[in-house]
Amino acid sequence: MSVNTIDLFEEVKNNNRTAYEMLFRQFYAPLVRFAKEILKDKDRAEDMVQEVFVKVWEKRHQINIETGIKPYLYMAVKNHCLSALRVEERNVFLADELGDDIRVSSNQADLQTNTIHLKQHIAEAIEKLPPKCALIFKMSRFEEKTYQEIADALELSVKTIENQMGRALQLLRTHLHPYLNAIIFIISLKFFS
Repeated sequence: MSVNTIDLFEEVKNNNRTAYEMLFRQFYAPLVRFAKEILKDKDRAEDMVQEVFVKVWEKRHQINIETGIKPYLYMAVKNHCLSALRVEERNVFLADELGDDIRVSSNQADLQTNTIHLKQHIAEAIEKLPPKCALIFKMSRFEEKTYQEIADALELSVKTIENQMGRALQLLRTHLHPYLNAIIFIISLKFFS
């Protein structure tokens, strides 16, 4: 049975799980092949595509597709894969930069204790930010949204988002100055997800 993908997605937006499953079956395999070209890893490619489909279902009421579901899904998978690669490259860079510091820390129990304390200091510092500043910081750093995506979601200008992020980072640097080296070390070990 041939179904127009725009009509199919309209059914998905109306909470039709059968339509969602049909969409998944139609696009899953080609999207995995596409993601594998970017990531060079089939398992990771499958994970990325599955995560995109989960987001599509979760945000189905907010998604507005004008160009068609196929280009939308391919762009979503591409962006998700590239974002994952950027995070991975950043972590590798930090690990390389701090390699000597990491080797010096040989006591695993001390490391775990310090990590717990650092996470508490970071969480406290974030909570001390003004509410809008904290929200924008969390959307940027924890949800990995672009400034444009945050601006759209909060109905603010990109310039406002940039200013709020600058303010958040300045306040966090002030609050966390004594812990910066340790925080970078922890981030490089992917303690934060």
